[in-house]
Amino acid sequence: YADRANIADAMLPMAAEFDFSRAQQAAVLSAFFLGYAVTGVLGGWLSDRYGGKVILPGAVAAWSLATLATPLAAAAAVAAPLL
Repeated sequence: YADRANIADAMLPMAAEFDFSRAQQAAVLSAFFLGYAVTGVLGGWLSDRYGGKVILPGAVAAWSLATLATPLAAAAAVAAPLL
């Protein structure tokens, strides 16, 4: 929940640091929302199929790696860091 709530607050300093236009800011926020929505549905399906005890540690690890990769990708000017 914290990532979802804080992305809007983090957008202002990120936009200033990386000189994002309004369209780029909207694209980043939209991509975050879409990823959040898709992984929520996928995580629910996987948890129903394999159980939460199996899926949760992998989901936390994947989310942590994606969180660590995001500023590195932004600094390297990679348009789609997770594709």
